[in-house]
Amino acid sequence: NGLITDDDFADMSREFHQSLSAMKTLIGETESKIYALQKKPDNSESAMQLIERCTDAESLTGDIVDSMIDYIEVGSRIPKSKERPITIHWNF
Repeated sequence: NGLITDDDFADMSREFHQSLSAMKTLIGETESKIYALQKKPDNSESAMQLIERCTDAESLTGDIVDSMIDYIEVGSRIPKSKERPITIHWNF
């Protein structure tokens, strides 16, 4: 007949509501991230302005370094070599 049992319907309905709840949570998290990015102050210079400012400098200052680097990632220590991977993310 193409009919499903009450148990099958209950299982499908429960899975649907769990999936719906997970999607609503994901949407809320994504909207929060978008809001945070929109509120983030735009103090960044264009890549050309940054490069010109750095090439005209007589010496390297902390302000210049801060304007060039977005953030730095420091990884976990490698057990055998005792080295630690470092990744610098530049603003240009």
